[in-house]
Amino acid sequence: MASFSADLPEEFFVERRVIYEEEIRQYEATLRSAKVEADMQRFLEANPRFLVQHLGEGRGQWVIPKRRLGAEYETDFLIAELDATGYVWYAVELERPQAKLFTAAGDPTKELTHAIRQIIDWRIWISRNRDYATRPVRDSGLGLIDIDPDLEGLIIMGRDADIDPATHELRRKICQTNRLKIHTYDWLLQVAEERWKVESKTNPYFLLGDLLARREESLPNLAVYRAFDGISSGTVDISATRSEDWEWVSIKMPEGRTVDIAYKAVVQYGERSEMLGKFDWDDWTEAVARIGDEYSLLVSERPISRELTEKLEKKSEGIWVESVDVYSSSRFRIYPSPQLHVLVYLEKGIDKAQAIERLLKAKAIIRDWVIGKDMHLS
Repeated sequence: MASFSADLPEEFFVERRVIYEEEIRQYEATLRSAKVEADMQRFLEANPRFLVQHLGEGRGQWVIPKRRLGAEYETDFLIAELDATGYVWYAVELERPQAKLFTAAGDPTKELTHAIRQIIDWRIWISRNRDYATRPVRDSGLGLIDIDPDLEGLIIMGRDADIDPATHELRRKICQTNRLKIHTYDWLLQVAEERWKVESKTNPYFLLGDLLARREESLPNLAVYRAFDGISSGTVDISATRSEDWEWVSIKMPEGRTVDIAYKAVVQYGERSEMLGKFDWDDWTEAVARIGDEYSLLVSERPISRELTEKLEKKSEGIWVESVDVYSSSRFRIYPSPQLHVLVYLEKGIDKAQAIERLLKAKAIIRDWVIGKDMHLS
């Protein structure tokens, strides 16, 4: 995963470079069945890559859903693109896939007029509250770094089949006048398909990479990437003749140092219903102890057995912990050196945003534990 020293939350960072055929087919299915705007909102929140395919390479893109602008407004999406000069922002307004852009008489429909008015209202609010909007969250602001009141707008509504070519010139004029673009949901599909076709033709390893990347981008890994401050891998020598491959996630502590946590994702492929049991958990924690690590994170898509949940301490929905006192000695005394193992369950049906939120809670539990341990031993 790419790493950025950016001011925007990493949970909203979008890996744009590759979009998968499977995602495209899911988009088509969602668009066919969508009855209201909220159906497309949910899909795009879970698959924000579709909203940045039309942008340039840049230095990174972020897609922020449902951002409140005071008590008055809430955006459907805000997109930020980092370039050499800073962040460039786009405001996105969605309307129903069934909504028409123009009436039979060639006038803008009430849905299109409403969408344009929404973006104008957001611009006015940002203009009046720019200091608050651009101020970092840590300083009690919205954290929309560099946002400009004249940010470009993007309206997505309707289907290509409902567009009358006679209205193209009027649409271009409306876009120029209001500094925005008006596109259909089919346009999002076309841009994504074009990128996929180009990559699959020009890169002979793309299809294989597509399959491998789908495995790499399992929900546990995606959520961990967004929630934690880094991820690394390496080989640990277990004995003179044997070694093991390991992964770690990292947490930046308040004083600036980084703590590494042994990490593994237990991915559920297909419809198999194997459970994660007490034996699996004990095997994991013993392996962590064997390499000398103090903390671990196990994220499972497999259901957790009742025997295992009863063994652990429940901290939050889908999160359990086990603490172990390992006694260490110094020159002057013997003292307990507690270790922490965290289990996170991502059940079937949980979406990406919920999974990220759960991993952020797990991260906070580990961070607080480390801080408490340091205070105890000081």
